[in-house]
Amino acid sequence: MEVFGIIGMSMGTMGFIFGIYGMNAMNQVALLRKEHDALKQSLIDSGVLTGTPEPE
Repeated sequence: MEVFGIIGMSMGTMGFIFGIYGMNAMNQVALLRKEHDALKQSLIDSGVLTGTPEPE
């Protein structure tokens, strides 16, 4: 029965580590999205980029 405790603890720890890694990746995507929007707005303001719609 102790084996199940060891397996559960190791699986739980791995899940926690992957969860933290996923949160970090999500934050990086959010920061890149903000940077993309700021650069796009800068190009629109300078007249280089017209107001053409982008696919979602």
